[in-house]
Amino acid sequence: MPQSHTQSGSAAKHLWLRSNIVWTVSWLLMLGLDVWIDLANMALILVLSAAIAAIWSMPLASLAASAIAVLAFNFAFVPPRGAFAVDLH
Repeated sequence: MPQSHTQSGSAAKHLWLRSNIVWTVSWLLMLGLDVWIDLANMALILVLSAAIAAIWSMPLASLAASAIAVLAFNFAFVPPRGAFAVDLH
């Protein structure tokens, strides 16, 4: 029995690691492509990464990670940058 417990714990750790790798790569991609692509395409990268990371995440963890990612995206990329306000002009 203990062996199967460690295997399931190890499998959960690998899934969690895969999810974090997806988020890390997507944020590095968005930060690197910031000067070359527009805001709408960066938002698509965010949505795609959330969908892929959700495959390997538990539902509550996926929801929390997606909410934090949207807030961070708003803060980092949506004008005016560095604020949670949105410039509608």
